[in-house]
Amino acid sequence: MILSMKPILLISLDDGLSFGHSAWLWALFLLLPLLWLFIDAGSRRETLLSRILAPRLQQQLAGQVSGLMRNLRIALLLSAIAFSFLALAQPRLGSIEQQVKSKGRDVIIAIDTSRSMLSTDTAPTRLGRAKLISQDLLNLLKGDRVGLIAFAGTSFLQAPLTLDKGAVLTSITDLDSNTIPKGGTDIASAIRLSIAAFGKGETMSRALVLMTDGEELNGDSLEAAKEAQASSVRIYTIGFGSPEGSLIPIKTEEGRNDFVRDESGRSVNSKLDASRLTQIAKETGGFYLPYGQDDAAVIYEKGIVSMEEEETGVMSARKPIERYAWPLGAVLLVLTLWSVLGEGKIRWWGKRMVSSLFWAMLLFPLDGSQGSLKAATSGIKEYQSGDYEAALKDFEHRIESGANASEIRFDAGAAAYKAGDYKKAADYFAGAMTSRNSKIRDAATYNLANSLVRSGESAQEKEAKLSDWKNALQHYETVLKDHPEDKPTKENREIVRKLIEKLQKQQEQDKKNDKDQKDKNKDQDKSKSDQSQGGGGGQKDSKDKGKDQQKNDQSQGENGKDQDKDKGENKPQDSKQGQSDQKKDQGNQGQQQASPTPTPDQGGGGSQEKSESPQQGSQSQSEKQQQADQQAGHGVQPTPTPSDKKQGNLTGGQQGEKKEGQQAEVAESDDGKDGKMSPNQARSLLRSVQDEEAHQLNNQQNRAVEQPLRDW
Repeated sequence: MILSMKPILLISLDDGLSFGHSAWLWALFLLLPLLWLFIDAGSRRETLLSRILAPRLQQQLAGQVSGLMRNLRIALLLSAIAFSFLALAQPRLGSIEQQVKSKGRDVIIAIDTSRSMLSTDTAPTRLGRAKLISQDLLNLLKGDRVGLIAFAGTSFLQAPLTLDKGAVLTSITDLDSNTIPKGGTDIASAIRLSIAAFGKGETMSRALVLMTDGEELNGDSLEAAKEAQASSVRIYTIGFGSPEGSLIPIKTEEGRNDFVRDESGRSVNSKLDASRLTQIAKETGGFYLPYGQDDAAVIYEKGIVSMEEEETGVMSARKPIERYAWPLGAVLLVLTLWSVLGEGKIRWWGKRMVSSLFWAMLLFPLDGSQGSLKAATSGIKEYQSGDYEAALKDFEHRIESGANASEIRFDAGAAAYKAGDYKKAADYFAGAMTSRNSKIRDAATYNLANSLVRSGESAQEKEAKLSDWKNALQHYETVLKDHPEDKPTKENREIVRKLIEKLQKQQEQDKKNDKDQKDKNKDQDKSKSDQSQGGGGGQKDSKDKGKDQQKNDQSQGENGKDQDKDKGENKPQDSKQGQSDQKKDQGNQGQQQASPTPTPDQGGGGSQEKSESPQQGSQSQSEKQQQADQQAGHGVQPTPTPSDKKQGNLTGGQQGEKKEGQQAEVAESDDGKDGKMSPNQARSLLRSVQDEEAHQLNNQQNRAVEQPLRDW
């Protein structure tokens, strides 16, 4: 049973403080001129008051105004402006690592690295242009898995299908004409290797981008294209070169410039075979493009984008945690204090109370979010390295120390699930369901259901299994209420439903078996009780039966003696009759054995041809006799076989067969002496002629000259 897990969210504070729009931080320098303006305005106000009012009147009229409160209100206003700039800069602290299922297609890029790709009719070279187009295509394939094949006289998978675009880009950069040592161009091998790299399946999201000059020197690319079409692989071809062709420049061992030459010493002119590449593409539903500036974009937009997207794997993505809510909260708090506080004088204890209230309210949102700040960074590292038990211990230590944030409980549940402690994982996921973050809350509900399913699997009692699976089913239903189109949740719900139905059927069968067993035991107990009650009568009956049996044995013994007596009187007569019958059978057998075809001993030593004709005559006569018997309604009498005869001296027929074989050997040797060829001599002559012909054929094959290899 396979359960698909929801993406695991891991909170990490390893990432330091950062800003999404750090340019707003430069606006903080505007606070300095604002502060100078406020100070200058205060001094101007005092100067004007001194000019208008006498010192005695100033104390009476403006004595209730507090300079400290005035300055405090100015500081609050400037703080609100500063916090606003910080919020606009989008501060970020920590990150969430999320394992996300990516959707896309499988694309393999096959690049021809044979020496013909060194031609300069395509700037800088055919191979250089193919590498540039491959890099452009790689940048367009965002969520797709990409692989790389290099081919010449054979093919090699440089990079298997992967989401790591950087690794594929490095492999493309390293390609050159020496990547594949074997010369030539075998397009068919590249196509078949791509089919194997894609694997089995009937998905329609597979594409092979083939970059070559199309000059196939070995292989059958069209036949391989048919195989690709049967495997649901669509091929897009890009041709490099020109129909007129171009020479292939190389460096000789002496270091001088030269061109690739054939076996006769002439320079090889490599041409573009556009027709072959067009046929390959059309065979699989793709299309052909001559090389150009926008080949990568055309293939991606008109070809690959039109293919279906499927799940290509799971990749980890780190998402920074936005903290702009903190400075925004500070802005609201400061403006509230600024509006409440006046410029009048207050008592010293009032100053202290206001100051304490200010700092308490300012720090309140920070204290409320300390749970998420205390995420176990070391536990995150251990989880990512695969040490789930150590990560779980670290998360639990953080929770015991007072960090009861739902995010940390979620991380602890994920570590416990990976470690195989499903009951503990269920407890932590249940605690994470109280999170205010809807994503964490939904994922915790889903993973809680998965943990209950696994816990039910490991339970020994069927009632415990059924209880866990029913609870898991309820949690899946809860997730589907908010996300009715969630495919993994639907799949897991169906799996659990089938498990519950199967377990309930087993329970019903067990109940039925228990009932049958109880009824059987009840019947056995009843039969035992009946036997114990009728034990006395049974013993009496057995004694009576024993007496009757003894009487029967005595009567049978007397009858046996009478029978033996009768047998003794009849025995001599039977033996005599048997002897007479045996003599009669032997006489008939002697007549039957004398009737077979005469042997060479009886015929006076004639030749082999003469001895065969009487046998044929006798066989025809026996066949006629059998047919006559069948017509008369009598069955054919079986002829005695060698297995019916006793061991001992050979009969007349057997001696005749042995002498006939010896006579045949003598006849063959005599024929050879008279100038005639015996069958053995004919066979030996025929065998010698065949051996001579085979010897001549081997010599011709050894003298054959191997055709020169076309390796450009």
